[in-house]
Amino acid sequence: MYKMLIFDFDGTLADTYAIVNKVYYELLKTYDFPKLSNEDINALRNVSSREIIKSFNIPFWRLPNILRKATPIYRELLPESNLYPGIYALLRVLAKEEYVLGILSSSSASLITKYFESHDLMVFDFIEGGSPLFKKHRKLKRLLKSYKIHKQDVLYIGDEVRDIEASKKVGIDVAAVTWGYNSKEVLKRYSPTFLIDDTNKLEAILSPKNTT
Repeated sequence: MYKMLIFDFDGTLADTYAIVNKVYYELLKTYDFPKLSNEDINALRNVSSREIIKSFNIPFWRLPNILRKATPIYRELLPESNLYPGIYALLRVLAKEEYVLGILSSSSASLITKYFESHDLMVFDFIEGGSPLFKKHRKLKRLLKSYKIHKQDVLYIGDEVRDIEASKKVGIDVAAVTWGYNSKEVLKRYSPTFLIDDTNKLEAILSPKNTT
């Protein structure tokens, strides 16, 4: 059905939720962000990234500087995170298919590459990092142009509302996974092409000949 599969990284392939929370608390030493309880953190899964930034009263022009301060903390903590259950096996299966496999993430490409090397899982044709939080659609367009591939032949797999929005801006299908940063309820409201609860369902869509 598809020729190219593009994955998000944080919250889709790697369970970085806990380390991102640690990064946030480190940033509290520099920025006057609200202190969050566990209940507050869980509640954030039900709102989009834009809504979170707005509720924290963070001007968008400050985001690049905040992310620059967050990156070295994230880099140090990333090895603590694991792949989500089923991801390793899924990627091994997909690597045997004729897909062009890639990653498009806001995180650093070099960090993601090092991460998958440490997991002996370098199965990707490309890893694009450093995508601005709300401008993934621009890099998606460039990737399609670079690979000379039609929109209908591409599926983006992500875990956040902004992944759905970026895919729709480009006109490609999007699979929203419910184990990441945004909850199933909020993802459903944005009408992704597929709403995925576990990796078996994702494999059934992407590699139907290997499923019964």
